[in-house]
Amino acid sequence: MLFLEFPLFSAFLLFVLGLCFGSFSNVIIARVPRGEGITGRSHCMFCKAKLHAHELVPVLSFLVQAGRCRTCKERIAWRYPLIELGGATLFIAAAIMTGTFVEALLLGVALWLLGTISLIDMQMQRIPDALNIPFFLIAALYHILFVVPIDIIAPLIGVLFFGAQWLVSGGRWIGSGDIILIAGIGLLAGSWPLMLITLLCAYGMGALVAAGLLLQGKKKRNDTLAFAPFLAAGLLVALLAGPRFLQVFMYT
Repeated sequence: MLFLEFPLFSAFLLFVLGLCFGSFSNVIIARVPRGEGITGRSHCMFCKAKLHAHELVPVLSFLVQAGRCRTCKERIAWRYPLIELGGATLFIAAAIMTGTFVEALLLGVALWLLGTISLIDMQMQRIPDALNIPFFLIAALYHILFVVPIDIIAPLIGVLFFGAQWLVSGGRWIGSGDIILIAGIGLLAGSWPLMLITLLCAYGMGALVAAGLLLQGKKKRNDTLAFAPFLAAGLLVALLAGPRFLQVFMYT
């Protein structure tokens, strides 16, 4: 596995960067759905007190403060450190799937954007262009620099598949943001077999979750379900396990 040959300091640096990006995800997720800007100092969601630097250290500040605001003592949701750890996990996953620091960093940023988009989609059932377009551009840059040979079939499969659904449904099933998203995912997948694995996993997981929600009465047949999280999960499965699967079942 490539990660075994990855320099320990580089892996540690990616982990720390992932924590920081995860912390920034918390800012984006908290502010974008409310139409707030992402600049400016962070503040407590309850008492609005401005947070100091020592209160913004990913995960560590949460632990030191026992999960409470230092000013008003209100409990801080566990989702904040979990999202920070999620960012670190994505960057380490990028290191596992690549061979150099720069490649891992670029893939990690792309996966972080995809994860942040997924969390916002779960909240709003909408994909903001302010994140979607940078995701596509970084995915394209990663594909151009590190995917050999360059494969335009992978993103084309996703765009044609989602585009057909958009045309048939008049935009009710798939939005234009989903088409941009799937194009970026196809660029990260890097090959058409991995793109097919991504789609199969995404739709399989989506179907299982949808069936479970229907059986529990939490969703009705005509209700919509955020699909970006399933696409993100499908891509991770394809990137982590897909090459081995193809090697065993298709190329041997």
